[in-house]
Amino acid sequence: DTPGSTGPDTPTDNPPKTTPIDEHQIEVQVVSALGKPVAGTDYDLRLPDGSTKWGETARDGFLRFSDLPAGGSAKLVLPEHDAEKGSTQGAHTSGAMKYRAGGIDVQIGQSTVVEVEPRIYRGRLTGVLFDTDRTFVTPGALDGMRLIKRLYDEHPDSQVLVNGHADSVGAPAKNRDLSSERAESMAAFLTDDIDAWMAWYRGKPASHKWGSREDQYMLTTIVDGAGAPYYAGPVGDAAGPDAVAATKRYQTDRGLTVDGIAGDQTRRALVGDYMGLDGTSLPAGTVMKTHGCGESHPADGAGDNTADADNRRVEVFLFEGPIDPEPVASCPVPGGCSQYAEWVGRTVQTIDLEKAPGTISATVTDTKSKALEDVAVHASGPTSATAMTGGDGRATLADLAPGHYVVIARLDKFEDESVETDVSEDGVATVSLELRPTIDWDKFGFAMTKHDEPVQREPISEDAPEPEGDA
Repeated sequence: DTPGSTGPDTPTDNPPKTTPIDEHQIEVQVVSALGKPVAGTDYDLRLPDGSTKWGETARDGFLRFSDLPAGGSAKLVLPEHDAEKGSTQGAHTSGAMKYRAGGIDVQIGQSTVVEVEPRIYRGRLTGVLFDTDRTFVTPGALDGMRLIKRLYDEHPDSQVLVNGHADSVGAPAKNRDLSSERAESMAAFLTDDIDAWMAWYRGKPASHKWGSREDQYMLTTIVDGAGAPYYAGPVGDAAGPDAVAATKRYQTDRGLTVDGIAGDQTRRALVGDYMGLDGTSLPAGTVMKTHGCGESHPADGAGDNTADADNRRVEVFLFEGPIDPEPVASCPVPGGCSQYAEWVGRTVQTIDLEKAPGTISATVTDTKSKALEDVAVHASGPTSATAMTGGDGRATLADLAPGHYVVIARLDKFEDESVETDVSEDGVATVSLELRPTIDWDKFGFAMTKHDEPVQREPISEDAPEPEGDA
């Protein structure tokens, strides 16, 4: 059932193809630009007789209906995709029809593949990520890197573009090359590419050669068997006695030659341990490209030749389809590239990843204040998380990007309940949800309408509840 693909970077100009099925049926599969099924997206299917079918696409991306009037077409509307800023290109998936805002016509008696516009998500890391003229990803960026991993997990199979920026200290052309190296460094960290990082110890054209400073940063973050960092600082260009002692302890624990000197073997081990920190690596095989904008497209209005930590930033774009438009090989100086403006313009969500993640603590009870166990609690916002309540009715959803969230509690034989809350930086938001038992209206001789209103059937069983109001 998975449609074929023309390749991730090639929109097709071929007309969409449909497959005949029973003349009273309609079948549509909604797919991404990579040809992957899009599950759980809301749809309205408006039939020729004026009636409407609605629901969510199944896990395989399909919606199917039968017993329809033969012939004619229905209008398929996907509300979640109507507001997206799309490109004018055709579908990437072979034989697919490209979805357009406002809905498209699909034929009754045909099976149709519909491709939705690929969405773009942006994680923005600003602040003390890099020292001036350097490319090492400092420990201050690690929480943000974990949130990038969380964001990717919510949009698996996305293609990733790592885009580097620099402040205005120095020549524009040099800053462009420096920002490209920063993007390459971040990409190497996300993919655990030890060899790529070791190259900076040998030196690269646009940035400072790595040395003792970078060793010390890693020793302040990697912990020993007791859970304590090997080195407590301060970090500088030269290794003082405490840094040398920390290096010796690290070498001893790793079975390396113990001399207090960070040579290639010690540095390779340090880089591997630093990259291996929990929750900072994307899956093997992730499609990733890098680009550098230099001092173009600044985050704030800092003037020329101004050191500004907010402009020494990296932005990670996740594309649900191919990276489109492709980054240019060299961003024009001055002025920057038009591609960056299009990436930002088509972004549906931006998360500021430098802010420390927060937590939601949820308590779920029934209408008699009894704690409910095994309730699925889901938080949806800038990032998302799901946890189950324990015997005390509590669930903790951690490592959430700060922002506004909707929290939903779900348990079999109870009605879903939701509440909204705001998660602050490094804060804990506390919410309480009360679940009500569901009513089996069918047991009492009632049917449910589209708007979940009970409509009385005939006959009514003797133990049916009394109708209320004008029902």
